[in-house]
Amino acid sequence: EERLRSYEDFLAYLETEKLKKQQLDYWKKELIEMSKKELSSIAKESSFQKKQKEAFMKFLTQHKKEA
Repeated sequence: EERLRSYEDFLAYLETEKLKKQQLDYWKKELIEMSKKELSSIAKESSFQKKQKEAFMKFLTQHKKEA
């Protein structure tokens, strides 16, 4: 009887861990999707695009000097 109870507890533990992982995976996916939307929105702003262009040009200039 004790072994059966121990086995039941172990199965309950495994099911709980499985549910935790499923919830974690779900929230990771939600976070990624929300982040993609937010980044897409930010990327469309002209000030963001200007900063990215300036950073890229600076990178190219520095890389050219090192070569």
